[in-house]
Amino acid sequence: MRWYVQANGQTSGPVDDNTLAAWVRERRLAPGTLIAAEGTSEWVPIERSPFAAAMTAPAPPVRKPGMSTLGKVVLALAGLGTLAFGSCVVCVGVGAKGVADTSKGANRALAATPAATAESVSESCLDLSTKFGTSSKLSDLQKDELWKNYKGKSFAWPLQITEVSSGTFGGYSVQAKCSPESPSLIQDIHISYGKDAKDLVMGLEKGATYTLKGTLTRQSPLLGLSANGAG
Repeated sequence: MRWYVQANGQTSGPVDDNTLAAWVRERRLAPGTLIAAEGTSEWVPIERSPFAAAMTAPAPPVRKPGMSTLGKVVLALAGLGTLAFGSCVVCVGVGAKGVADTSKGANRALAATPAATAESVSESCLDLSTKFGTSSKLSDLQKDELWKNYKGKSFAWPLQITEVSSGTFGGYSVQAKCSPESPSLIQDIHISYGKDAKDLVMGLEKGATYTLKGTLTRQSPLLGLSANGAG
């Protein structure tokens, strides 16, 4: 199977299973990174995908210059005299330290990737769905730019359930309309839940209205809003 990866507002891929698993093990993909199987339109966080186990695997050790490498450098420079030899040893030591410091900085950057507590959306579900839906007067380019103000923000909206089903990767999928007055035929928003949300989604009845919480992830004129659900 091949996969697309969405991170930092950019989409890359497709890549095969082995490549994606390697990226996860090497900590190149932070928690919250979205992936989608080729041929599907459902994006899920990588921690709720078949690659979640790779996230807990020990990270590959950082490779450092071995003694044999330093020995070769020293031998190669031995003929330049004692002064040059001493200077180059200092240079090698500083270079090695610089590599180690850079690596630590990269690890700190990856660890800090998850965002702080998400801001809440001030608009109602119906207001937001109207802005980005099929009846919107905005161009696709304008929608993409406007969506930057909403992506990653949290919500707590009263929603009318239209369907509840199993998700692609073993979680759950909830489709809902913003209100009975919504012009959408099927859904205004699609919410993805993990396996641990079974009790919550099993209690949702089609046609009933519940206040659901989540974080907005993407928008589509045809599929409506997409979000990751919260308990």
